[in-house]
Amino acid sequence: MKSKLFLIILLIFFLLNMILIVKIKVIHAKYSSSQQDLITQQKIVDLCDETVTILSNNQIEHYYSDYIKLGKNIILTTENNKKIRLASIINKPTLVLRYSEFVCQSCVDNQIELLKKFGEETGEQNVLIISTYDEIRNLIIFKRANQLNMDIYNIEKLKIPLDSENIPYYFVIDESFTIKHVFIPNNGIVSLTEKYLDFIWNRYFSKK
Repeated sequence: MKSKLFLIILLIFFLLNMILIVKIKVIHAKYSSSQQDLITQQKIVDLCDETVTILSNNQIEHYYSDYIKLGKNIILTTENNKKIRLASIINKPTLVLRYSEFVCQSCVDNQIELLKKFGEETGEQNVLIISTYDEIRNLIIFKRANQLNMDIYNIEKLKIPLDSENIPYYFVIDESFTIKHVFIPNNGIVSLTEKYLDFIWNRYFSKK
């Protein structure tokens, strides 16, 4: 009799323990889920803040740098170390990526990949790169390393406010030599750059 009672008590104890373990796991799962939700929500908030900052910066630079007229006699240097005037290569709307060797290399590399795809769709004659290198040799190395077919030119400085920030940026220039649609890319939000490039394609090149 005592043996049976002991077994019953042991069984009840075992069942209670099982129920307790299940409840603990449920509470832990809810807590973990809640913590994960908080982390996810924070990431979304951070992303939104970053997006707002980027868009704000783009609006500010759009205000300061858009519609500045570059001199058509600006001198660029080719990879062959020849001097040419800007007017000799711009006779239609052209998308420009501007950067210097002093900016984050991965930032430039990411933009180059996006620009290569853009060039394949629109025609590489509609895209050019204006860089700043202390030595032309470094420009040539960069072009070969990235397997670039599009034109890349060197200049010490462009006389626009954004050029002093040492960040890569895009703009469109045409035969009026007026800068339009200035855009600052961000590696963390590639979709913004893709949307910008889609806009430029639809605005200038979709009918070609």
